[in-house]
Amino acid sequence: MDKNAVCHQCGRTVDASFIYCPWCGTVSEELVSFALHMDSVFSGSFGGVLPEEDASRIARMENTLGTLEQELTLLMSEAHLT
Repeated sequence: MDKNAVCHQCGRTVDASFIYCPWCGTVSEELVSFALHMDSVFSGSFGGVLPEEDASRIARMENTLGTLEQELTLLMSEAHLT
């Protein structure tokens, strides 16, 4: 990947030349350059209130993280039994 982009739908980094996000299928017009995305993260322009789509995305990520944590705990407990 020479140039990267970030998918606003799923948040994953993808090759900027892709027409669709390979992870969620979002059309490339909705992809933004990785550098631009990172600039907005670190620019200090955060007003303290998350837009609804950002709050929803964070909630989905928290849910996924919780599920992964449960699966890892189960996997580790099974590994200790054998």
